[in-house]
Amino acid sequence: MADPTVTKEPNNENMWPENVMIFHPSDDVTTIQTKIEVTQDPQLNFVLNGTSETTYTSANQFSEKHWALLFAPGVYTDCSFEVGYNVQVAGLGASANDVQFISSAPATTVSGPFVLALDKELPQTTGGTIAYPGSGLALNTFWRGAENFYTNSNMVWSVSQAAPLRRVYVDANLQFTEGGEYASGGVFANGVVTGSTSFNSQQQWFCRGVDFTTTAPSGGAWNIVFSGCTGNAPTTSSYDSTNKAVVVDLVPVIRIRAEKPFITLEGGRFKLHVPKSTVTKTCGPDLDGTEDEVRDFEDVKLGIPGPLKNDAQYNIIDQNDVDLTQELQAALEQGKDLVLCPGTFFLSAPLIIRKPNQVILGLGLATLVAPKNGLPCIQVMPGTPGVRIAGIMLEASVQDAASTKDKNKMISLLEWGQPQKVGMGDSNNPGVLSDVFATVGGYNLDRSVSTDVMIRISDSYVVGDNLWLWRADHMRLRPFEKANDPQFPGVWQTHPGECPVKNALIVNGDHVHIYGLFCEHTIEDIVVWSGNNGSVTFYQCELPYDVSNENFGEKNFVGYRVQDEVHSHRGLGVGVYSNFTLNVVHVATAIVKPRKDDVAFHYPFTVFLSNNGQIKSVINGMGPPAEPNGGPARPFIF
Repeated sequence: MADPTVTKEPNNENMWPENVMIFHPSDDVTTIQTKIEVTQDPQLNFVLNGTSETTYTSANQFSEKHWALLFAPGVYTDCSFEVGYNVQVAGLGASANDVQFISSAPATTVSGPFVLALDKELPQTTGGTIAYPGSGLALNTFWRGAENFYTNSNMVWSVSQAAPLRRVYVDANLQFTEGGEYASGGVFANGVVTGSTSFNSQQQWFCRGVDFTTTAPSGGAWNIVFSGCTGNAPTTSSYDSTNKAVVVDLVPVIRIRAEKPFITLEGGRFKLHVPKSTVTKTCGPDLDGTEDEVRDFEDVKLGIPGPLKNDAQYNIIDQNDVDLTQELQAALEQGKDLVLCPGTFFLSAPLIIRKPNQVILGLGLATLVAPKNGLPCIQVMPGTPGVRIAGIMLEASVQDAASTKDKNKMISLLEWGQPQKVGMGDSNNPGVLSDVFATVGGYNLDRSVSTDVMIRISDSYVVGDNLWLWRADHMRLRPFEKANDPQFPGVWQTHPGECPVKNALIVNGDHVHIYGLFCEHTIEDIVVWSGNNGSVTFYQCELPYDVSNENFGEKNFVGYRVQDEVHSHRGLGVGVYSNFTLNVVHVATAIVKPRKDDVAFHYPFTVFLSNNGQIKSVINGMGPPAEPNGGPARPFIF
């Protein structure tokens, strides 16, 4: 029985802020496209080989504006649009087929969302990031997403990290770059492709629960991982002549699945769908929504961020921030779920989850800026089962003096459980992190933003589904500041002492399983794993660019460390890359693990990206060094 003391929330289209755009099949397509233009990446005209060309640019990569583009069930004909930074596109149907982007001429006309290569005006330079004149690039094409729709037209989704494509039915061809531009993706989860799928020049890619109906996927450079994929997906792992690995987790060894929550519009009312976790249907797509738990929005708190802050206000917590934080926490205490609208929430205290099965779902990459007192953005209390956190950006803040003085305190952006109560959790009702991204530095002009670790998981039975934990390697320029590397105009390349963070991920709990883990640039061990019976299926890691041999190489920091006390752990498709820009750094090995049979890594490798130094071996001192221009370095047998 519902608690009569808990207030009911509104449930209609008028409750949404202006940066949540809701479209209907009856809307004029030209009007839809015109409204969306403000959310798209800026365009630039340039000349290539004497011909006038147009390109989308990355000028908005550190924009403070966020958007959600929501499409009510029905058919949208010849409605194509680019998806820009901090933009999420989502259908509002219970089934992925309920929202359809239909092309009247599928062979020539695109309908639905797309992402092309950016910055095609940039010249090709020696050692730079442009593959060839006019290629553009996708290495910085972050922070966007598309989900829950059908399209019958060819689709281009040229992205890197934190740009997921999920719960979609592409009844045509799908390509993950526009051409040969450099790209560092990416995740495609819970989908169908009836035509061809090409990863082209993508360095790496992870597919989970995708049905490749008629054609085997192709392309990719180093590490293409398939987990629980069906149809014409690869069925065995292999290398090719370029040392690229196709890594197959045919029937996931860790048989658990819990898809991301999503919003629907049914009969004029909004619903929150929470797909149930399953240990039986772990292969292939799940697009019909028939097994979802459906919650009415009367029991969902809609969090609307305050007005945009200018740079002078950005690091100041005001009374509006305090009031909004308290309002969101009060809703959690009442047992409500939270749906956070696009924008930035400056937290004065953590959002604490105490009740089972609660959901925090962000739209438009809703961003939580950490409290300044050393507490996390989100604290899931120990042993709280069934919690779902999805579609959220976690951002480090400038910590106050008191929080940084306590050397015994580890500051994090998200705490799942507590390190003094390790191992609580429910095997029948796991917690799930879906499309959760973290950043230390980037937008904030104060480069003293910091944390000790981005995410720490101390509970057991937690599943991760697409995590990108990023210490910024480049940041927004201050007013009148010039770029400090001519190869990268328009941004500041991170230097020592800026945006410090020790670790991306620390796992203390048992039975923690992560599908699609991207961790980059932290200044000590990138990942530290202490729990038993855990796994990572697909891992992409870049070591920090700006360290020295004395403070990184000689201290034996690594990209992935499994602690000696662990007796069971599995890594599948694990890559660690180096690009030491300022100093010559020699890293003895990329991965460290105890020498136990049940602690196993399959298809680990390293890559020398550019610049200085070297990773000398792949795992526990075994495997060849990564050589300049040498492709992936792999141990022959491990």
